[in-house]
Amino acid sequence: MPTDRAPRLGVIAAGIALVAGLVGALLGDVIAGVEGPTAVQSFQLTNLMIGVPAGVCGLILAWHRPDVLLGRPLIVAGLAAVATASSVPLLVAGIDHGWPLPVLRTISTAYMTWTACQFLGLPLAVLIFPDGRVPGRSWRWVPGFIAVTFAVEFVRFSGDTPLDNVPAYASTPAPAWTSIGPVDELLLVAIAASLLEVVVYVLLFVLIRGRYRRGDETVRRQLLWLLWALAVAALLIVLDVLLVEPGATAVILVLGLIGLVPVAMTFAVLRHEVLDIRLVWSRSIAWLLLTSGVLAAYLVSVAVGDVVLSGVVPPSVPAAVVVAVLFHPARMWLQRTVEVRMYGERADPVRAASAFTAELATRVATPGDLLEPLRVTLRLPYAELRSPGQPTATSGQPMSITESFVLRHAGAEVGELLVGVRRGQGRLDPADRAVLALIAGPLALALHAGALTEVVQQAADDIQRARSAERHRLRNDLHDGLGPLLTGIAFHADAVSNLAATGSVEVPDLIDEIRRSASQAIVEVRTLIERLRPVSVEELGLVGAIERHTTGLAQRSDGSRLQVVIESDELPVLPAPVESALFRIAVEAVTNVARHSSAERVDVEIGVDGDHVVVAVSDDGGSSQAWSPGVGLRSMRERATEVGGSFVAGPGRVGGEVRACLPWGGKP
Repeated sequence: MPTDRAPRLGVIAAGIALVAGLVGALLGDVIAGVEGPTAVQSFQLTNLMIGVPAGVCGLILAWHRPDVLLGRPLIVAGLAAVATASSVPLLVAGIDHGWPLPVLRTISTAYMTWTACQFLGLPLAVLIFPDGRVPGRSWRWVPGFIAVTFAVEFVRFSGDTPLDNVPAYASTPAPAWTSIGPVDELLLVAIAASLLEVVVYVLLFVLIRGRYRRGDETVRRQLLWLLWALAVAALLIVLDVLLVEPGATAVILVLGLIGLVPVAMTFAVLRHEVLDIRLVWSRSIAWLLLTSGVLAAYLVSVAVGDVVLSGVVPPSVPAAVVVAVLFHPARMWLQRTVEVRMYGERADPVRAASAFTAELATRVATPGDLLEPLRVTLRLPYAELRSPGQPTATSGQPMSITESFVLRHAGAEVGELLVGVRRGQGRLDPADRAVLALIAGPLALALHAGALTEVVQQAADDIQRARSAERHRLRNDLHDGLGPLLTGIAFHADAVSNLAATGSVEVPDLIDEIRRSASQAIVEVRTLIERLRPVSVEELGLVGAIERHTTGLAQRSDGSRLQVVIESDELPVLPAPVESALFRIAVEAVTNVARHSSAERVDVEIGVDGDHVVVAVSDDGGSSQAWSPGVGLRSMRERATEVGGSFVAGPGRVGGEVRACLPWGGKP
């Protein structure tokens, strides 16, 4: 791509410079006759151990992730260390052959570039790790502070004799151009440089701590790679300095372990998912503890044996026996501890299943609560539970690699469990699968129980809604039907009482009106009672029950009669909800005709149309105006909708028409 051409050319140029420096150092040693001890004592080998990994890793990062500036300070660190290594044979040859002092001073200045690796490149890389940016505005001054520290350190180490650690050249003066005197005499510069160096290390420690606390799971894993490399290098360097004579070859070579830092950085940025760094940390700590324990046990045993068995057997013999006896149990215990810390109880499926079921019995309230105990038991990074009719439950951070497990109860699929594969693994371990196979049973049972609970709760809600609807309907029926009749009876009774003393001729008519109203009220009460406790459809059949309930509607309160004609096809065995809905709709429709229409005839037709059963109620009342839905129409529509049917009502060609079409589950 054209926009990447210039950065890529810069990477190529840096790579050529790095190779040229490495080749120059190796060929220069051959030509100048630099022997192994000189290469070690001059720190040439140490600089190569640091510079080559730093440079190569910087080139890889700059090539594959040019958007992350982390590669640039690593390239600077690598080139600086390699430049120091390549200047060693030049210094040796110049001193041996008596080159002019200005040339030696120039080469000595190039030798001091190792400070740019240790005090500039690597600190800057740690500062912007892992995203290639300074963490915030409050840290923008730190790169400048690191640059000042580097400059002071460069002057500090620019002494008169750059190869002062090599006995053959320790007394040969070849000061760098930046030298202001022998290193041993620059006390104030050394103190200032040491203080600046400590401040830089403290700042970087605070920075890493803050990034870890604020970062997400990915950032924390990347930082763990850096911390692991820093911890390993620092631990071995400290142990080497404490246990080995200063200036020894081992001390010098161990300093090269700083080269682990750029390698860990590169791995963290490009391949942090390939291997779980937590496993690396746990294994490292386990072996460190095991080694320390074995060493301590050996030293204590030697000391005790020297006192107790002095002159009997060499003290190393009982010490070896003690170490041999304790080593295996200690290793097994540490391995078990690390296994549980990293992978939970997967090594013991029965214990894992028991722990999960214990959590299930004590803390789980919903199916989603099952996931956290599952993840804790197996130390899984992610778990997801899918169940029909229920929202998807998740726990943990989604992973790019997941595996699915079907959950079955009584042979039926009740859900699906998805678990995320741990970082650094391509698939679940067979031990994980064994535990999940044991857990699947209780998990499926819990899902099934949760589904049943939902069904029961839904049924309870439906019953409550139906009860409320029936109460609302009863209130309306009492208010609209029985209430006016009783009010009329009371008014007529008052009129009779007032007119009885005067001997009015209207008294008999009023008494007849009271009698008619009372008869109509009785009919209303009977209708309400039958609605509250209807004759069983199972006893009389659908048609018989409709006939029974509409018989009382044939005689209206005003003396007019209503002929109710019921026609029905041979009906199949209908589901109870459908049959009840048909009965209620037919009776309600006929009741509406008796109350609100002047019709003399109402026809009720029930038939089967494929996989639907149809009830149609029509009258000859001659209604032509649009109907306004009342309680009765809304009730009929709700009953049809509840069983998945349709409902229409309104004026027809002769009178009112009501039609409901309900599915009954048959085939056309």
